[in-house]
Amino acid sequence: MNRNIDYIIDEDSAGLRVEQFLRRKRYSGQNLSEIKRMPKSILVNGVHYYMRQELSTGDHLQVRICETQNSEKIPPTKLPLDIIYEDEDLLVLNKPAGMPIHPSLNNYTNSIANALATTFSLRGNLSFSGVVTVWTGILRDLPLCPSIWSVAVFSRT
Repeated sequence: MNRNIDYIIDEDSAGLRVEQFLRRKRYSGQNLSEIKRMPKSILVNGVHYYMRQELSTGDHLQVRICETQNSEKIPPTKLPLDIIYEDEDLLVLNKPAGMPIHPSLNNYTNSIANALATTFSLRGNLSFSGVVTVWTGILRDLPLCPSIWSVAVFSRT
């Protein structure tokens, strides 16, 4: 996945270091570590910046994310997925009862993460990273949802 995320720095954020600004935007420590390892992943006004450099009012901060492979710890496995909704940032699916979210000792190849690794590689998106939230209960506001479902929500970035 290649993606550019743009921010314009306002007065309230002026003086913050890049890392502080991104933490306020809810980037996790793991996200920041991965971004640091990507070449020229942080640009401010078109110039490469480090996480410790300070931002000024009006700066154009661009976070460039380039993921080219799946985690080796999540082997792709072709499993059926009931995807309810998907856009550039979010994927909602009906989670089957008993299906684990991520690989574990006794469930190394039969998790949702394994199925997503296959789904996205077949589409040409070589990787998928995200945060998982699982809800069970009444979801009246989601289109096409019966009243009670167990739903896994994957938010990218």
